[in-house]
Amino acid sequence: MSRAQRQTLALLLGNVALCVVVAQANHVLAGWQLRLWPGGLLVATAALQAGGSAGATAVFLTGLALDAAMPVPFGTQALILLAGHATLFVLRGRLVREATVVRVVLTLLAAGAMLLAFALVMAVAGPGRVSGGRLLADLMVTGAASALAAPWFFALQGGLLARAQAGLRAEERRLD
Repeated sequence: MSRAQRQTLALLLGNVALCVVVAQANHVLAGWQLRLWPGGLLVATAALQAGGSAGATAVFLTGLALDAAMPVPFGTQALILLAGHATLFVLRGRLVREATVVRVVLTLLAAGAMLLAFALVMAVAGPGRVSGGRLLADLMVTGAASALAAPWFFALQGGLLARAQAGLRAEERRLD
């Protein structure tokens, strides 16, 4: 098995764990009509801790799984996550990506931008499906939960990549 395949599998395993936790949290939050969206965490870890093709593949497949669980046009979240991954992957060479604070800030920015893009797509897909107040509430809850869960998820993904012996090589860390 190649290094890129090991990276993809390790990222997918971590993404599944995160999606299970988010699904349970969304079940609890449903009583308050709130919803968490894990997109920022999924994109930030894949873009900052893995190679380009492995991260993009893992993010796209996770997005397809998220699409299957929601009443949205199939591929919507997958393409939004892929665009977010591509943006962060291009920027990662200019960032101090080993710092947890930088990763958390990037996660929050990515989550906000992608959630707004998702809301715009849903507004175009069907009128009356997105309200500004609900979007703001979801954005605030997602931001707070992402900031709290980000260090855990970064450590989980880093551990899975290390266990699969698929972390970034030293030359990839320097030459991005």
